[in-house]
Amino acid sequence: MGNMNNSEYHSLINDSLAYIKELLPTKDNIPKVHPPPTPTKPKIASKPPPPKPIVETPPTPVLDQEKEEPGKTFIELEIPKSSPPQPNEEARKILKEIAPDLYYHESIPSDYKAKRIKEAWKEKRSTPAIPILFQGMQFRSFVQRIAKAIDTVYGSCRLVEINPQKKWDLFLESENLKLIIAPDTLIFGNKELLPFYQETPQQKKRTLGTIPLLLLPDLSLYYKDPYLKRSLWNVICNTINSLPSS
Repeated sequence: MGNMNNSEYHSLINDSLAYIKELLPTKDNIPKVHPPPTPTKPKIASKPPPPKPIVETPPTPVLDQEKEEPGKTFIELEIPKSSPPQPNEEARKILKEIAPDLYYHESIPSDYKAKRIKEAWKEKRSTPAIPILFQGMQFRSFVQRIAKAIDTVYGSCRLVEINPQKKWDLFLESENLKLIIAPDTLIFGNKELLPFYQETPQQKKRTLGTIPLLLLPDLSLYYKDPYLKRSLWNVICNTINSLPSS
């Protein structure tokens, strides 16, 4: 190339450029390149609006007393109390003529006697021959075993609860009663039973009303000394066997 002149050198450059242009594609053959589509933004679900606060409507205030209008009065209607019809003098005369032996009551007679007869019937029917009066839970199992033993050997024995509602006068009138057994503390500490208690020291006899009474000492003693349980059973048997036969 050192022997080339300037004209030859320029001619070579032009031929090279012409050759390169032939190799390049024309504008018509250049494929159109479309820009990629703009990505759409994803739809973001809108948050639901917060719930409205529930506001309870305050109750309508109730006035203690309504204001009375002047000149306006309120009349309260009351149910009249019913009273038994009172016969007049003429009706009385007619009754005396028709039934002279009939007693006329000025007021309604009391049903006290009828109620006592009804209660006495219930009391007498449920009364055992040998009741053991008792109250509370302390030593109850021990007394229940005594009642069961008496009921097995002699029959008709059970615990009778002491309570203020008990009709003791009707209870003591029962024909079923043969003997009453009770802790001494219950008899002497009960104001309903104590009036019926009677004692004859000379005969060593105790009764509740007219019914023979066997008093039990402090029940805690039988737990301290088991031999006392045997002696208690002997006393009970001797007392029952000494009762008059019905």
